[in-house]
Amino acid sequence: MNDVKNVCWNCPEVKLIGKVNFESCGQSMLKSGRPDCSTSEARHIAECGRRPELGLFDPTSITFEECPEWATTSQGYVLKE
Repeated sequence: MNDVKNVCWNCPEVKLIGKVNFESCGQSMLKSGRPDCSTSEARHIAECGRRPELGLFDPTSITFEECPEWATTSQGYVLKE
């Protein structure tokens, strides 16, 4: 995934909480909706200062196009308000 297109890596409202290793969680994504636990990949966890209803989430999972806090201008994407 290209980090340039990921909102949360570029947003001043992101609060990176840390990394979680799902290696030993014992649940599959099909059952829990969480990342596949058979991988040893650690995932970043974040909170959004503008959208607290998101709770904790993977900051690479939301793009500029998907986030309602960003607007398209002739100069590129800018935060609303």
